[in-house]
Amino acid sequence: MPSWIEEYALKTQGLILISGPVGHGKTTTLTAMVDIINTKRKCNIITIEDPIEYLHKHKASNVNQREVGLDTDSFHEGLRHIFRQAPDVMVIGEMRDMESFAIALQAADTGHLVMSTLHSHTATSSIERIIDIFPPLQQQQVRVQFAENFLLILNQRLVPLKKGEGRVLAYEKLTNSYRVKNLIREAKTHQIRSMLQQSTDDFITIDQSLARLCLEGKITQDAGLKFADNPVFYNEIVNRGIVR
Repeated sequence: MPSWIEEYALKTQGLILISGPVGHGKTTTLTAMVDIINTKRKCNIITIEDPIEYLHKHKASNVNQREVGLDTDSFHEGLRHIFRQAPDVMVIGEMRDMESFAIALQAADTGHLVMSTLHSHTATSSIERIIDIFPPLQQQQVRVQFAENFLLILNQRLVPLKKGEGRVLAYEKLTNSYRVKNLIREAKTHQIRSMLQQSTDDFITIDQSLARLCLEGKITQDAGLKFADNPVFYNEIVNRGIVR
């Protein structure tokens, strides 16, 4: 995992989303971030998972793990009762319904760090998927609330290594800069990709990440091409041999 992940994991308030297709390590990334908090921060961490895949031991923090079906009937039912346990960090295995999204945004807005996973193709489509799950009359309010509270969207892929067995992490990173916040508020999320296509502090595309792995000799150009969002842009970067 990239070293800068720790900076976001140790934030005390806001929303962090790990997105991507099924089978590309979202739960593992989320678990690694929980372990960073558990190791370096004294706080109360409560998770709701379906099912529990990794078991955490108490370190600097107290970690209470709840499983859907055993400890609670559903994600949103568990979230409704979670505030009684005075959590500092709330970890939602996956957000699937409007009630869960609403509670997560409320929690992030009221001083909690909330982390979850989401199925989506890109970092920017993650935003639209959240907005679209709400009724049209609520969507502008949700846009403003999301823009104010999200910290990081990490959209990831696991790409086969060039040599030997195993896979390496390629990711798309979107952080909440002033520019990104305004585009979300103004319902111009689709413009983020075109306006911030070149590598910047607030947005690194999956194509740039794949190109870097290819130029470092970790993956083949063809392997990266299979996961590229914009194949033409990806090939241009690789052929140019420079990633900003």
